[in-house]
Amino acid sequence: MIKISATQLESYRRFIDGLITVEQFERSLLRLDPPNAMMQRGTDFHTMMQTDNPELFKGVFSENCITQARSKMDYRSKIFECRAKKIYKTKYGDILVSGMADQLLGYDIVEIKTRYSPINYDSYAQSMQWRVYCELFEAKYATYKVFEFKDANSVDFKNYAEYTFAKPLYNESIVFDMIHYLHEYIIIRGLSDKPVLQTKDSRRVANE
Repeated sequence: MIKISATQLESYRRFIDGLITVEQFERSLLRLDPPNAMMQRGTDFHTMMQTDNPELFKGVFSENCITQARSKMDYRSKIFECRAKKIYKTKYGDILVSGMADQLLGYDIVEIKTRYSPINYDSYAQSMQWRVYCELFEAKYATYKVFEFKDANSVDFKNYAEYTFAKPLYNESIVFDMIHYLHEYIIIRGLSDKPVLQTKDSRRVANE
């Protein structure tokens, strides 16, 4: 069975909206690029925001960064890095869609984002990621907490924005259509046998 993630669906949305090239999209789809310094910085920041021991990150981030960034969080919920999966049926067969939410807070999905360019509302409002998460986690809302850093070496963020989006009534249809079209793209491009797009069961059967 083919598997895709909410992140890959968002990458596909950016491709069909003309924000990235086909080469950039397929490299993202097939996970060909190793983590870069900005991605690693984002991982460190996520860990700092979710840990019970933020003091371990002194020196990695400034004390002001740690204090101010964590003040944006609601720690009444410690449900972090939560995974969800759902099988959808398109005319091309079954496809497994997965996602990992940074935090579950009641009916709200909370996503922590780091970026190194000016914060842009539209890039989050138009994102497919939160729409997919609303379906996978049966959430009513999705909140982005966005921290802008100057570069990957910065020890403090310079701007912050927070956006909350309510699940629209037609969300299920929007998400299914995007899943269907990405499934179709994978089939037409002959990418369905790529290991990164196959579930473990599919890979095991192919190797028998």
